[in-house]
Amino acid sequence: ARFGDMIDDFALTIKTPDKYGVLGIGKRVKEWKEGEVLVTRWESESPVEFPTIIFGKYVSDSPKIIAKKADGREIPVTVYVDEVSMAQLAIDVQDQENLGECADAISGGARGIREKQLRAIGDQAVNAINLYRELTGLDYPYGELNLVNDPAPAMYGQATSSLI
Repeated sequence: ARFGDMIDDFALTIKTPDKYGVLGIGKRVKEWKEGEVLVTRWESESPVEFPTIIFGKYVSDSPKIIAKKADGREIPVTVYVDEVSMAQLAIDVQDQENLGECADAISGGARGIREKQLRAIGDQAVNAINLYRELTGLDYPYGELNLVNDPAPAMYGQATSSLI
């Protein structure tokens, strides 16, 4: 297969330290522990273009409103933010010398995200899914949607199947 080709039968088993939460495309069909290792098995019901698994220490929340497919099936939506981005960034520019240090700290990525903000982000995603279903008559093609922050400032976001 080449980059960009669709993978019709996607299944992946991942091992991570058990202190991390694991997110991936498709559906987590099985999870178990082997000592201090968390093992997760992922499978997709539909073709996948860019297999993706991520892991980290996350804080999460889900909206109270529900995204639905045309037949009424619910689409779970969850917002995840890594613990580092939840921490406050203390900046005290006292003189020109530490201005560079403060600039480096700011460029280190998002900080001070509050947990109560996560639900509002999820609400917007649910409203978008439902609105586009109504406007186009097409269902959201995946079984769930996970929105995850990118803690590195110079990195980039990607939107793989069901994981943004």
